Amino acid sequence: MSRSDQDFQYEIFMQDDLVAIQWRAHSGSAKAMSQLEYLERPHAVYCRTDGHETIEQETLNRLGLRQRTQFQVPYFTLLPQLVVNTDIISLVPRSLALHYVKIFDIDIFKPPFELPTMDLVMIWARSREAFPDLNWLRNLVRQASSEAECA
Repeated sequence: MSRSDQDFQYEIFMQDDLVAIQWRAHSGSAKAMSQLEYLERPHAVYCRTDGHETIEQETLNRLGLRQRTQFQVPYFTLLPQLVVNTDIISLVPRSLALHYVKIFDIDIFKPPFELPTMDLVMIWARSREAFPDLNWLRNLVRQASSEAECA
C-alpha cells in the first residue's frame, strides 16, 4: 500500500525506536561496543518480504557501512531467539526487546549509529471505515498503545 492509495486509510498509533540485542553471557556484553566491533560481529536481521529496504538497511547504506549479515528473517519476533547462545547481534523495536528480555537471556543496548524511529501503523479499507467491530478494534489498539507508552 502506498500512502496515496485511495482505497485504504492508515493511522500511526505508536512510534518505537530500534535497539540492539545480544546474548547476555557473550564476552562483549555489558561493555561499550565500538562501531567496528558492532559491524564485524555476525548479525541476524529483519528483512521485508516486499523487496523494500528496512530502516536498518537504509541507515547502513546512507552511512556507507556494511555489517556481517548471517541470517535474514521475515519477523522481528524471531530475532531474540537467534542471539541466545551465540555472538549474533540484532536490531529490534524497543517494545519487543523489553518484552523478550523477560523471556530470554539477552541484553539491550544502543547501536553505535543513529537510527530513525519506526512508525507502527494500522491500515484498513476505507469501504469498512464505519464498521462498528473494526472501530472497536482500532480503539482497542489505540488504548493498548497509549498504555504501553505510559508504562
